Amino acid sequence: MKVYGDLLERFFEKVQKTNNCWEWTAATDHEGYGRIWVNGKPQNAHRTAYELFIGPIPKGKCILHHCDNPACVNPRHLFLGTQMENITDKTIKNRQTRGEQVPTAKLTRHQVQQIRKQYRPWSHKFGSQALGRRYGVSDVTILMIINGVTWKEADRND
Repeated sequence: MKVYGDLLERFFEKVQKTNNCWEWTAATDHEGYGRIWVNGKPQNAHRTAYELFIGPIPKGKCILHHCDNPACVNPRHLFLGTQMENITDKTIKNRQTRGEQVPTAKLTRHQVQQIRKQYRPWSHKFGSQALGRRYGVSDVTILMIINGVTWKEADRND
């Protein structure tokens, strides 16, 4: 197949093989995943690698990396998973964005530590509603911080 051959050739022009990973050397997205044009549409290079060397990707499935290297397109490092398995894999391997690194975070680690020190239940000055107003978040957000549902990492010493 001409189209397949052209794609394979273009693919390998953008790959540098190492002893372990196959590093994508062309365009990447903001998370470091390789990008390649396939049939007039941009696609993640690791998904293209999976389709080229392993087979079709079932609808709704993700392609995960054993090596945790987003630029890797080595088919031996790729495996199928669900979105939930992808999230679980990221969490277990401590690659999940947390705290101030989350683009939509409204608080800093220091502010969260201050909230935990200041909080006094039922206090008009230091209760969840007052602290929420002071820090520009909801009282529910304050209670989730206090109860350790969110910002669990804020009290670590790293």
